[in-house]
Amino acid sequence: GVMTRHSNALGLTCEYRWEIIDGQPRVVEHQTSDGEHFHFRYDREARTTWVTDVLGRELEIHYNKDHRVTSSRDYSGDHYVIEIDDTGNMTGLTLPDGNQLAFEYDEFARLLKETDPLGRSIRYQYHHLTTLITQVDYP
Repeated sequence: GVMTRHSNALGLTCEYRWEIIDGQPRVVEHQTSDGEHFHFRYDREARTTWVTDVLGRELEIHYNKDHRVTSSRDYSGDHYVIEIDDTGNMTGLTLPDGNQLAFEYDEFARLLKETDPLGRSIRYQYHHLTTLITQVDYP
């Protein structure tokens, strides 16, 4: 089965309506007890999902073959583009204003460097082969 409803300790309730789309159950409507209400549409072949909110605004999400988000347009119309390497690491992010962030990783998929739109970089060092960060160098 699929989850059709859940609540948290504060009493917020979320409800889901599902449909079978391309042989898979997909959420087509989601609403909460505090008034949020969303409708979902899917184009599996184009790897695109659209979500419409209670105000009629629409966001759009594009995925790659591995189901990783590659670009999106939010409710205000701002567009983001995500670059992903062969191992699934985000290597770049293009912001709505055209500015870009860059990310570099080692062979263990640990973040080594992030560079902002002005070319400033933050670098990370790790303890041996662990994910424990031992040093962060700021610009």
